[in-house]
Amino acid sequence: MTALPTPANHNHWWVHTASATRLHALGGTTIDPDNPDTLDLFRWEGVTARSVCGPERTWWWPGAFSRMGLPRCGRCCDLLLIPRGNGTPGNEAALAET
Repeated sequence: MTALPTPANHNHWWVHTASATRLHALGGTTIDPDNPDTLDLFRWEGVTARSVCGPERTWWWPGAFSRMGLPRCGRCCDLLLIPRGNGTPGNEAALAET
C-alpha cells in the first residue's frame, strides 16, 4: 500500500514530521504530485501544509516500515471518523485481509 490519497486511505495523504513519531493526514488535494512547486518526490523535499488535526508543519513521506508501524494521529483519526491504529489505513486494511 501507499501513503497516497487512495480510497483505502480515506482519500488523504499520510505523512509524518521529521521526528517521525506518528502519521498525520493531509487532505487529498493538499499536494499535487505533478506540481514540482508542491512536491519533488525525487529529491525527497518536504511539503509545508496543514494537517487534518490542525498544525501546519513541514511533512515528509513515510517509508514502508513507517507506513506499517507508526501510529496514526488519534486526533486526525477522530476527525476523519476512522479507527485509531498503526500505519496508513490502507496498510492496516491490507494486513487484516491476510
